[in-house]
Amino acid sequence: RPPGRGPPPRAPCPIGHPSCGSRTTFGAMAYSDREEEQHLKTLCAACGIRDEELENADQIQEIELVLDDYCSMAVLHRFTGLKRLTMIQQAVTRIEGIDACIHLEQLWLMENDIPSLDGLQGCTNLRELYMNSNQIVEIGDAL
Repeated sequence: RPPGRGPPPRAPCPIGHPSCGSRTTFGAMAYSDREEEQHLKTLCAACGIRDEELENADQIQEIELVLDDYCSMAVLHRFTGLKRLTMIQQAVTRIEGIDACIHLEQLWLMENDIPSLDGLQGCTNLRELYMNSNQIVEIGDAL
């Protein structure tokens, strides 16, 4: 990109994950249980999800994150009842963790750094998909 054009660089991951906030895709990340727990805590704090709600994560139908620089979708596999997911201007570099979200109808992943639609294969009820201002270079087999 020419200097001064495009979005500003991402802030580092709030929990210090090495690849989050980077403009490079690092492929499938294998999170340790501790890292996943930290990402889950960060997600819950940003969304206002209380501990008692997390005990029934499959009952949560909507998650919305805007301008939080939350970097990982991997923990979303716990929220199988999601109908709407909004992650706008985060630091997401890959669609992951939503294969188990079979009830997902609306997905807003705008202004991230996502290069491919891979990761949507399990979202068979998806009716609305908003992916503008990403780095899409490949549709893949997702749709």
